[in-house]
Amino acid sequence: MSSTTQQMDKAKSLISNAISIGAPAYNAGDISECARVYKETALEIASLLPQNLQNGLEATIAAKHE
Repeated sequence: MSSTTQQMDKAKSLISNAISIGAPAYNAGDISECARVYKETALEIASLLPQNLQNGLEATIAAKHE
């Protein structure tokens, strides 16, 4: 298995885990917890992505969202 495939598998796993935590938090009305989980996951997977996608993700994370 190539390192790229392993990185994408890791990213998919992290995203799946984040959804399993974030979606119930959101559905329970805890929007800030959902956002925290998704943001932390995005930061964690950024380093697994190709540079062009990493730059875009990091720019999106840095933007203020309300």
